[in-house]
Amino acid sequence: MKLKTSFFNTTVLKKDITRFAPAWGIYTVLSLLYVILLWSDDFYSAEATFHLMATVNFIYAGITAVLLFGDLFNSRLCNALHAMPMRREGWFFTHLISGLLFCLVPNAFGAVIAAVLLEEASYLAFLWLVVTVLEFVFFFGVAVFSAMCAGNRLGAVASYGLINFFAVLAAWLAETFYAPVLPGVKMDVSGFADFSPIIPLSAEKFLEVDFDKINGLVVDNFDKGLWAYLFIVAAVGVVFLGLALLIYRKRSLETAGDFISLKPAAPVFLVIYTLFVGAILYLIAELFATELEYIFLVVGLVIGFFTGKMLLEKKVRVFQGKQFLRLGILLLCFFGAIFVTWLDPFGVVRYVPKADQVAEVTIYPYEENGSMISYSYDYYHYQRDGVTLTDPEAIEKVVSVHDYCVENRYSQKDSYMPLTISYKMKSGVKVERFYHISARTEQAQLLKPYYSSLEYLLDTEDVADFLSRITHMEYYSHQDPYFQVIIQPWYTATGTLIGEERVTYNFEGSLTAQQLGKDLFKAIAADCEEGTLAQLWDYHDSGAVEGAFSIEYRTRDGEIRYMDLIVYSDSINTWHYINTLRIP
Repeated sequence: MKLKTSFFNTTVLKKDITRFAPAWGIYTVLSLLYVILLWSDDFYSAEATFHLMATVNFIYAGITAVLLFGDLFNSRLCNALHAMPMRREGWFFTHLISGLLFCLVPNAFGAVIAAVLLEEASYLAFLWLVVTVLEFVFFFGVAVFSAMCAGNRLGAVASYGLINFFAVLAAWLAETFYAPVLPGVKMDVSGFADFSPIIPLSAEKFLEVDFDKINGLVVDNFDKGLWAYLFIVAAVGVVFLGLALLIYRKRSLETAGDFISLKPAAPVFLVIYTLFVGAILYLIAELFATELEYIFLVVGLVIGFFTGKMLLEKKVRVFQGKQFLRLGILLLCFFGAIFVTWLDPFGVVRYVPKADQVAEVTIYPYEENGSMISYSYDYYHYQRDGVTLTDPEAIEKVVSVHDYCVENRYSQKDSYMPLTISYKMKSGVKVERFYHISARTEQAQLLKPYYSSLEYLLDTEDVADFLSRITHMEYYSHQDPYFQVIIQPWYTATGTLIGEERVTYNFEGSLTAQQLGKDLFKAIAADCEEGTLAQLWDYHDSGAVEGAFSIEYRTRDGEIRYMDLIVYSDSINTWHYINTLRIP
């Protein structure tokens, strides 16, 4: 009885339920509509019900925490309530139970309805309930912690957003200010998203659910890693609730109405807010290409610092001498860190491995950054694997190109042709660098033969085997849009004229490497040997594209895939052969 009296109050719970009925009522209606729609037989997949609820819970948990603990943000109400005999632990745990019930009850009701709709697959509804509740535990824990750190609703919302997105904001600031002074160094910040759970929880699939009218719902591919991540995240939410209780027990009632109630957190907020405002103005300047990015950055930092002080101190008269001194120290630390990074004291930017220390090197004519690959450079957006070289002479050439890029890392930054160099050292260490280089330089020409090899263009090491698996080819002329050649190996015919401009060449039986290599690919191989078929625009004159092959082929596993092969005006052998296919 003592525990109940100290840590829980039924009257407060009932008051929470009735007082905030509109919030959990709307959530219940939305949850039911969401469940009925997405778990109905009208949809071919239902896995979206799992990861899309993360966004709903992110918003709802923040609203719930601000409502339940909103009494702390009003000075008069805060003092009146805390003058009552009930301990702070009683207020905290009662509101905590209310918040959990606001999530558990509506979603349990929705899960029961979903279970009825799913019939034999009803267990999926309860898995969905587990995911939804665990997600809410994390977001609610962070939201309550944010409410304890803040003195008003605006501060609570700002703290909630900052904690949830701190990792990606830090990564963004690092990419914005430090990546430019680290030319060539590939800054992979994709892993930072794991520290902002709203991103993976709302983007990844916990499982795959396909609807089949014959077999019903078919469940496959449980993502064990994501499920484990969910339980870890929920545990972190419980930790945030524990920290929130500790802060609440020490919280001064006089901080009600302040932007930040936890005074040690105020400088942290001010620094992050200042950098964020500065970064925003910096990006605006870059967007409009004003070439005044750093002037906008300084202005943004000044604006951010003083508006942040106004929020923290609840007044506009913050332009005292000591504040200018603090701003100066912040600017000195910020630009000093960038300057030290630019000096490259550890030689990271200037590092070029010795050729005899490299086991193999792979060069890519595009930028690869974590899971994001820029395809814009390859004409038909077809991604080919990089060229892997193990020959000592070839490695020596790549190292010399790397050395050139390091020496000219600032003068080459406006060059269009991207180059990613990935070393596998004999020690087992992997080193990766990314540059832009002008294709007209002598160093870039050293790489042209590798980009022009038939194995690279066809993305295979066994060209003869690849040719035997081609199922369909079409050539589209850019200069003469009506001229089109189609090669279909599975038909039996000698040649058919369609209209006056379109030619179809069919081969009897399956297309062998001998049949195709005798004519078309013999010409292609000749151009590859001469280095005139490299699939990079910068290696050719402007407007040199004559046309393109669209190639359909079957993999060894039976999967149908497609690739494109661009033909240029200096690809003389291929271009000559294509013209022989024209009907007089």
